[in-house]
Amino acid sequence: MSDPKDQYEDINSNDSVEEEEKDHIDLTKPKDHDFELYTRLGVEKNATSSQIKKAYRLASLRVHPDKNPDDPEADAKFQKVNEAYVILSDENKRKRYDLTGEIDDDGLDDLVNKCRFFYKEFCEEDIDTFATSYRDSKDEEEDLVNYYNQHNGDLTKLLSWIPLSQNHDVVRFIEIFDRLIEEKVIKATEEYHETRENIELLKEEVKEAEEQKSEKKRDKKSRKKKKTAEPSLDDLRSQILARKQKSSNDFLSNLASKYCDPDDPMGDMPSEEEFQRVQKKIKKTTKPKTSTKAKGKPKTKKIKASRK
Repeated sequence: MSDPKDQYEDINSNDSVEEEEKDHIDLTKPKDHDFELYTRLGVEKNATSSQIKKAYRLASLRVHPDKNPDDPEADAKFQKVNEAYVILSDENKRKRYDLTGEIDDDGLDDLVNKCRFFYKEFCEEDIDTFATSYRDSKDEEEDLVNYYNQHNGDLTKLLSWIPLSQNHDVVRFIEIFDRLIEEKVIKATEEYHETRENIELLKEEVKEAEEQKSEKKRDKKSRKKKKTAEPSLDDLRSQILARKQKSSNDFLSNLASKYCDPDDPMGDMPSEEEFQRVQKKIKKTTKPKTSTKAKGKPKTKKIKASRK
């Protein structure tokens, strides 16, 4: 008969084994997963360490918050890129991830923060220099080829893939793709021709919209200039009334200065004779002009006195 103590120890031993098996991850059996970390950097699963490092540099430039100030998700994207690099740049962490699809969180936050700090300092100092050297370089062409092959020629997400690219670069990229197709470096695809055609149509629409916008601005400036050069009827009426008022005020001022003492505005009034003379002068200036056809003194009709 077995000792109950031994049975108790066997039960505890079995529980311990089950817990160990539950926590243990078999690294010899690859687990199906989407390899999302590789997608973040835009590299294949069999990418070399140097390729991963280069991809990380380009991806960081592409999503860096300093170059995407209008993107509210820029910080989150930059964080994901750094997480991917921390895992894939470490041989042991990468092997574990490839087999299980799980991310080793041990010390991950500290490593990511260090990586973010280092790369942020680098970007602030050298990002413009890199952009100048990268444009039209072999590295850029290689990245364009990789993008084309991975997206089967679909140009929809091209600008979000190529670092530091702007809208005006699309035309240049299409010229490069056309040349590479002619040189048989890449193959023409239906997706390429379709998205290329859509981009051409979009370019025409944007050009037409810009022309219409410029024309509206010119018309607006022309109307404003015309309005300034040609005053309205109300403005003309106001100007005429103002001139009349000024003329009247000037006449009254002259009259006051002639007959009034400046120190005594209510001084002696002009005499009746002086007032009549001024009144005649006013009537003379306002009297309508008569015809000037008949010159000389008007003829008077003589009336003969009747005889008694």
